[in-house]
Amino acid sequence: MTSTNFLYFPNTCAARSLAYGPALLGEQLVGVPTTFVIHTRTDENKDRKYGMDEWKITCKKTNNSGETSLVDVIIDDKGNGKYYVS
Repeated sequence: MTSTNFLYFPNTCAARSLAYGPALLGEQLVGVPTTFVIHTRTDENKDRKYGMDEWKITCKKTNNSGETSLVDVIIDDKGNGKYYVS
């Protein structure tokens, strides 16, 4: 018989995950970089201990005329269930 070891980790549950940080607060200064953290949780409401999730994040900026434009974001996977978005 052949056997192998594998690592099982539970899926991320978006409804139980958290996002926090200054980028999610009200008004921001134009031209000043800002960040927020995505803290992932499982269906059992436990902290995820691994990364490798795929994220699609859309950030927009609004000028004084009310026009919006997309802003490029960088997602830094910390490999521990947390993602730093800047």
